[in-house]
Amino acid sequence: MTRPTKTILLSEPLRVGGKDVTELTMTKGTAGDLVDANVAAGIDFGGEPPSALVELHLYALLCKVPAEDLRAMDTDDYEGVMAAYSFLRREKKSRPEKT
Repeated sequence: MTRPTKTILLSEPLRVGGKDVTELTMTKGTAGDLVDANVAAGIDFGGEPPSALVELHLYALLCKVPAEDLRAMDTDDYEGVMAAYSFLRREKKSRPEKT
């Protein structure tokens, strides 16, 4: 099954893997992505990781970029990433009716 995506145009190029990119494509997440983001964020922590760190790892995972590269993103562009995530969360699949 293909998951919905949203393209984010960046106001400033972002260095990803040694290359400058001007847009990111975010894929709608799964429950597994949420778990993976929590695990990735908690690697260096003994307790509960800060929610902003989990969010950063989730967005990086959904955009298929390293979290460290996303950390360098301009805050205006990061707001665009947050908006894309919110948009994708609102995307509803048609659910079959129970009979």
